[in-house]
Amino acid sequence: MKVYKLNYPKSFHIISFLIVIMLTLIGIEVILASIIGFSLLGLNESSWPARIFWLFALIWFWYVQINFSFEIRVSDDNRIEFRGFLKKTVVSPQNIKFLISLYTRGLLLLKHSKGSIFLLSNMDNFHEFVLFLKNSNPNIKIKGC
Repeated sequence: MKVYKLNYPKSFHIISFLIVIMLTLIGIEVILASIIGFSLLGLNESSWPARIFWLFALIWFWYVQINFSFEIRVSDDNRIEFRGFLKKTVVSPQNIKFLISLYTRGLLLLKHSKGSIFLLSNMDNFHEFVLFLKNSNPNIKIKGC
């Protein structure tokens, strides 16, 4: 079994998760301010666009947090296990469609037949993993890695 781990300490994962929880608590306060009219943050009735934006941003942060992987394990039978803080996904290389770089270098999106996974390329021997993917499934589209 080959293991590729993210080169960040465990505290990075905990802090990123706590930030999303903090943003969720602020979002709950925004929703309560909308319902009961009382706001600790001083929001008023004219801030509906900000509330809607906050809700969509919160949904996006949770989506990324749930689908973020900090460890990749490739078993002897070539099954790939992506381990995250909240989720573990197992796929075969044949089910992976593409691996592309997002927004900045280092943030990657891996799309497979059942969904998607966010990765950071700052993993031990990550280029070796990309080469393994390309050799296992030549149809994988790889861009910006």
